[in-house]
Amino acid sequence: MKRVAAIRIASGPNVPANLTEAQRLISRAPAAGAESTVLPENFPMMAMSEQDTALRHQLWIVDSTRAA
Repeated sequence: MKRVAAIRIASGPNVPANLTEAQRLISRAPAAGAESTVLPENFPMMAMSEQDTALRHQLWIVDSTRAA
């Protein structure tokens, strides 16, 4: 059975802080057995940061609008 980590985050106007918090939460997903992570709709992600995070943790990341 594949596991998905559903990440809940309260995004604010500080995009760098949002990305830092998302990366912190995403980094915990593999230890919990997740192969994919899902972020809230309209979560502000920058493509390169998202791809780097996905590769580093060997996960699929879905932010409700695209996958990395």
